Amino acid sequence: MREINPMNHLSLHKWLGISMLIMSLVGCGEKSLDAKKYVAWVKNKENGLNKTTEIGNYVFEVQQKPSEYIVVNEFKGNTTDKNKILKRVQEIDDLVYFDLKISLKDGGDFLEKTSVDQPDYYQKLYYLSFEFQKEIKLEENGELKDCILYHFEKSYDLKGIRTFVLGFKKSKTASDKTLVIDSKFLESGIVKIKFNKELLQELPELSI
Repeated sequence: MREINPMNHLSLHKWLGISMLIMSLVGCGEKSLDAKKYVAWVKNKENGLNKTTEIGNYVFEVQQKPSEYIVVNEFKGNTTDKNKILKRVQEIDDLVYFDLKISLKDGGDFLEKTSVDQPDYYQKLYYLSFEFQKEIKLEENGELKDCILYHFEKSYDLKGIRTFVLGFKKSKTASDKTLVIDSKFLESGIVKIKFNKELLQELPELSI
């Protein structure tokens, strides 16, 4: 019968322990990103904070924006003052933020394509600037929250993408969030785009 050398077992366990430690350290490294990599991580569709859904001829793209992501974009690399950055994060951290982009699959500006004449165009432009806010909600824990921060970015290019900056009151506990759009103007029916609570729990730390 072959004898088992206890030292071999000890070496094996030691090797496994070192391997697990190395893997753990590597994993931790991936969860701490500098500003540029942090922004890229948030915008990467594979990480779940940027989602796109198509309904009819409409394309809805929603980017959930952590507070750190917003602050990094505000400063644009002009400061490395950790206290200044953290202070700004705390100032805006009472809301949940999204960018909503609406476009057409076949291209062109949906505002122009759905307008029959110039008065109709300006009426719809007014609607998107003010009234559309009332038709966007955030569903969380069975409650529909009003959009309390709203900005319609005027488009001066030829891409035909209309962008809306949205903000909703943040809950005290982590929960799934669903952006709900119920617009009679868009004639797309009710649009729902869900973000699972685990997404933000897996969010990397911003290395400052």
